[in-house]
Order: sequence, then structure tokens, then C-alpha cells
Amino acid sequence: MIPPEKAHAMPVFDSPHFRIAHRCGQPPEATLYSCGKTVEQGLADFIEMDVHLTKDLRLAVIHDEKLDRTTNGTGPVSGLTMDEISRLDAGYKYTADGVTYPFRGKGINIHPLEDFFKAFPNQRFYVEIKTEDLRAVPIIIGLIRSHHMENKIVIASVYGPPLAMMEELAPEVARCASFRESLGWVILTKIGLGGVFSFHSHALALPPAGGHWIITRRMIESAKRQNVKIHMWTINDPEAMASWKDAGVDAVMTDKIGLLGDVLTRMQK
Repeated sequence: MIPPEKAHAMPVFDSPHFRIAHRCGQPPEATLYSCGKTVEQGLADFIEMDVHLTKDLRLAVIHDEKLDRTTNGTGPVSGLTMDEISRLDAGYKYTADGVTYPFRGKGINIHPLEDFFKAFPNQRFYVEIKTEDLRAVPIIIGLIRSHHMENKIVIASVYGPPLAMMEELAPEVARCASFRESLGWVILTKIGLGGVFSFHSHALALPPAGGHWIITRRMIESAKRQNVKIHMWTINDPEAMASWKDAGVDAVMTDKIGLLGDVLTRMQK
């Protein structure tokens, strides 16, 4: 029997990390304000966020390619400088009831990635490079190294080329698989050949269901034999959180990080 291909062990995963706060885990999403609340309350093992390149080649923490959904600005992130973007109201569009906007005018802004590293130097981060522009890669590597975050961060991307460049230029930094790598592993594992899959990454962030993306206990066990972490996203239902915990995944990403904590507390009783 051919032994499974194993990914290198990465220090960022040395301690438990089941709780991943998706876009900081509470509103308003992906802001220094919301991340601060999550960190202060001790709710997350990882803070997840996304970055886009600005016009002046800074890495702005924001999920969308455009500013319209979450701020009082419009147009692509890439069309403005970081200074221009930082003047926008990042809490402007959030509403839980469609009537009130509790974070408008509260001085909540979009920040560059380095501000999060400075504010939370002991926090582990899970950062997705949202752009295909490879200029983002040496910039993020520079920030990681200058802030000594090599063992406190996972870099993710849907796209393969940024991750390939990360592997070449910063092999010491953990990577979460691209869409193509993840799908390749899922398909091979479903036909019993997952163990021969040669990983270039250290974790898989997988959706809970649909099409090829139906993850079974056997697949989770196969990933563990290959020393690859399984992270499910985005899980906001308490029963699903408990179910994936029981199934043995390494982590779930959630927009409701407080709820995840409540679920885990109940499961321990």
C-alpha cells in the first residue's frame, strides 16, 4: 500500500484552532472595531479577513472588490488610494433589521492589513488574497515578516498563482489551498485516491455541501492522515456547528463567533 503524501507540519496549527471568525466574526464586518471586540472577548482562535490592492498598492482589509455593499463609497477598491478609502464609513451599510443603522457615523473605517498586525500582535490571522494581481504577494510577505507574523498566519486564495508565489518566496508561511487544489483533492478522495494527492498547501477551506463538495467522515480522516487541516465555511447554524465538530473537522469559519462559542460550551457539558 502506498503511504499517503503528507503536508509539512506548520507551527501556526500547533495549538487548537476550531474557532475561526469569518470577516472578524461580528458586525460591522472586516473592521478594526469588530476584530477588536472579537479579540477582547477571546472568542476566536483565528481572525479571518480578505485583502484587496489599492491604487497606491496597499492591502486594504475588505471582502468585496467594490466599496458599494459595506461603505458610503462606490467603485472598486483598486480605484482609490488607501488614504481615500480610509475616510469612508465602513459601518454605513450594516443593518440587522433593514430600518436602523447602528454603526453609521461611529468613526469605523477601512484599515490596511498592517494596522491589524499592530493592534493584535498575538492573534492568529487567516488572510485571503482576493486579487489575481501578483504584486500583492511580495507586499503581504513584507508585512508578515516585518511584523513577525510568520507563525501566526495562514494565507488563502481562490487563485493558484498567488499561492504558488507564496510557496516559492515564503515557504515558512502556511497556505490554504486554492479552488483548483481543493477540488482535485475532493475528487480523488471520493474515488479512494486522496492519499496519493500531492499537496502544495496545509489546509483546505471547504463549503459544507453541494455538487462535488459533499464532505464525509472518511474524507476528513483521509485529510488527517495527510496532515492537512479541514476548515468548513461559512457555518452560522448552531446544529451544523455541532455536527462538524462531532465529524472531526479542525475548524469552522463563522460570521457568528459568539454563537460558536456558546455551542462549544454546551458540547463540553
